[in-house]
Amino acid sequence: MNRTIVLVFLLPLIGGALTCIPRGRLQRSLALLATLATVAAVATHATHLLRHGGHHHPLGGWQAPLGINLLADGLSLLMLALTAVVGLWVSAYAAGYFSETDAGTSGEGLFWPLWLLLWGGLNCLFVSGDLFNIYLLLETTLIASVALAALGGSKAGHVSALRYLLAATAAGALYLLGVALLYSETRTLDLRLLHGLSPQGYVPLLALGLMLLGLLLKCALFPLHFWLPAAHSTAPAPVSALLSSLVVKAGFYVILRLWFEVFPATARAPAGHVLATLGAAAILWGAWLALRQKRLKMLIAYSTVSQIGYLFILFPLAGSHGGRLLGSTTYHLLSHGMAKAAMFMGAGALLKSAHSDLLDRTRGSARNSPFAVAAIILAGAALAGILPGGGAKGQLLGLASETGQWWWSAVIVGGVVLAAAYTFAAVRHCFLPATDEPPQATARTLGVLACLLAIAAIGLSFHSAIIPTVLEIPAP
Repeated sequence: MNRTIVLVFLLPLIGGALTCIPRGRLQRSLALLATLATVAAVATHATHLLRHGGHHHPLGGWQAPLGINLLADGLSLLMLALTAVVGLWVSAYAAGYFSETDAGTSGEGLFWPLWLLLWGGLNCLFVSGDLFNIYLLLETTLIASVALAALGGSKAGHVSALRYLLAATAAGALYLLGVALLYSETRTLDLRLLHGLSPQGYVPLLALGLMLLGLLLKCALFPLHFWLPAAHSTAPAPVSALLSSLVVKAGFYVILRLWFEVFPATARAPAGHVLATLGAAAILWGAWLALRQKRLKMLIAYSTVSQIGYLFILFPLAGSHGGRLLGSTTYHLLSHGMAKAAMFMGAGALLKSAHSDLLDRTRGSARNSPFAVAAIILAGAALAGILPGGGAKGQLLGLASETGQWWWSAVIVGGVVLAAAYTFAAVRHCFLPATDEPPQATARTLGVLACLLAIAAIGLSFHSAIIPTVLEIPAP
């Protein structure tokens, strides 16, 4: 039996515990060591899964419904890969971002244990096969996420973190109520057993609605996005990258599990059109608000609101293309996670160089911080779908055309144009002349890291064909 499925979340949790007491270089070294160990565990787990297929791992030897099963399949593997790639890059980035000169006020001492706790919670959530266990892990990641969002130290940061806490707590309560209703009907919360039952009727449908509402609030889908822009823009750049690229994906991952594995098509069909309508509104409204921003990080935060919409516009396109739908959805999820992390990292490097988050204060940054500006441009191209084959957006257009739902094509094309426009708005001041100011060495290094991750996000488009293959790995 492959026990690396336990190590993928146990190692970051151990690393988080070890980094609670030391500070400075020792803490940073322990955190980076835990990062490398976690990435190695994910790679080993992936190798085993690709060779031997998916499996369930009963914790403590107790089988469901009494025990809790860990789930190893293609979808969980891709989510683990996303956290590993983004986690590795953000950890390296954070080691430079939290420099020793401002270590006393930057929040680095709290960042590492909180980030590793968050990483462990996310990895455990992605391999969990029990809906109640997923609830506990969603709340665990919430605690770490809110604390990280407040690390900026400003009053605005604390207010936005509190708003985030209240919204996510309400979301958790809705999800838990839905779980309780589902259990009252099925007497089990194990995903594999629920898949065999295919619960139908008014009570399971109400349970689905409550769980979806809670998860949509966690995903910040329009119009439930009110907490996201401020929380993501006021946090330190490494935290913004993590929140936008990983944390909001956790709720959507649970939605995918519910959608494809628990509830039959007759129960979810009406919800698909509602979700797609909200997704279309999110694409256009989020992009429009991004264009109106005067601060770089707030612009990127609103672009997250817009890009999340694409994840939900996919559901009514399923029809007889369920496998392609899941592949396109997962591709967009992975691409957005990497690109959005790169964009926030590039913004953090610009902030270090220009000493301001205001767009009109970034004049001359194309010369002083070329890699940071390149990272934002490349990440924006990945978000807009300006990639070989059109990226995930091209796949969406293909599905919309095949199913005859041209109105979604119009929304997708409009979103692509707006994404290109707000990416241009984010960097246009960078090419204007400014007084000479030598860039900081730290800012230059951070820009290089951000640029490399943006290139990796674009490189994913050349290997997107592997995603459906990995998704075909089932959990027996």
